[in-house]
Amino acid sequence: MMSGHISITHTTACQNGIQQALGSKSARTGNLLMAVFDRLITAYKRHQSRRAILRLNDSQLRDIGLERSFDGSMCERN
Repeated sequence: MMSGHISITHTTACQNGIQQALGSKSARTGNLLMAVFDRLITAYKRHQSRRAILRLNDSQLRDIGLERSFDGSMCERN
């Protein structure tokens, strides 16, 4: 009788461990997805900003302290 009780307790402990492992795996997956989504949003916003800056003329760039270099990239004015 005693060994049956130990077996049930052991099985329950294993099931709890599996549920915790699955829960933490699910949480890690959710965190990973949120991090990826955050990176995508950040990259898209950076892309939009760069496009907006590229549309500015040289006078507008000087007004905000930037200038267009010879290769077309932007750099800060000294």
